[in-house]
Amino acid sequence: MKTNRRSTLALVSLGVLSLNVASCVPREHVVQSWQLASPRINEGWNGNNGQIQWHPQTGDQPLSNIGTQCYFCGQGTDSDGDGIFDNRDECPGTPKGVNVYWQAEHLGRVETPIGRPGCPIDSDLDGVPDYQDSCPDSARDIKVDPMGCPVDSDRDRIPDDRDKCPKTRHGAEVDPTGCPLDSDADGINNDTDKCPNTPIGAQVNRLGCWVLEHLQFAFGSANIEPTSLPTLKRAVDVLADNPKLKVEIQGHTDNIGTAAVNDALSLQRAKAVMEFLIAQGITADRLTAKGYGFAQPIAPDNDPVSRAINRRVELKPQP
Repeated sequence: MKTNRRSTLALVSLGVLSLNVASCVPREHVVQSWQLASPRINEGWNGNNGQIQWHPQTGDQPLSNIGTQCYFCGQGTDSDGDGIFDNRDECPGTPKGVNVYWQAEHLGRVETPIGRPGCPIDSDLDGVPDYQDSCPDSARDIKVDPMGCPVDSDRDRIPDDRDKCPKTRHGAEVDPTGCPLDSDADGINNDTDKCPNTPIGAQVNRLGCWVLEHLQFAFGSANIEPTSLPTLKRAVDVLADNPKLKVEIQGHTDNIGTAAVNDALSLQRAKAVMEFLIAQGITADRLTAKGYGFAQPIAPDNDPVSRAINRRVELKPQP
């Protein structure tokens, strides 16, 4: 026999909590647009406040504050136990215990589009459901990895959407914008700078070390060629601008000749530079000279170009 729906509602309003079909309990529900096309609406009826009654979905919904509403209870199948009956569940295999969408404006986020009933909630709308999302609060419309975290192509811990240098070499120390740090501002990034404490204005080589470029000596001697004066005067200016700076003047040679000869020649050339600096007003207590011969090459030392690179004088800041 068909149940009279209006009679049923009247009985519930009088406090009768049992029906021929099932018990009813007060629940809160506001009909959403997706429900208007749902076959479940045909299973409910119009209540005394104009809302359409429907089957309960979860047992922990708050009690209604807009008037008592009743539902048919205990009917239908919910295979995955997510509180959404199978005939409305668009994700019927959801793992147990996963929060799923059950109404359009879930958790009051009006910007959230209509979720598919019974499908896992994706709070940040990045395509990775919350229960699999390691970064559930990702900014909108950014690319994320399979774990739901913003993509960081160069693995510098700055997401691509904020990274101004997205192709930084792996392992490089970066600033908040994702660009490599150059602490001494010499043009050589920290991760490749072998001499990280060079003073501002110092002319450095590709390794970040303060080398007196274009410093020339007469062949096999420590006599400084006149063409070297601009390079030496620039070094004087840097030392004058940093009056507390102390440096070790390091002489280096190529591998032509014996170690003893080159050790002596490198020391003589370092001393020649020190004497020039002192003559220009740099106090002797700030300077030391040392010869390394060919013990510290920075090039292969197997051709004229490499040997020329190895024949050098460096100024190394001291503590």
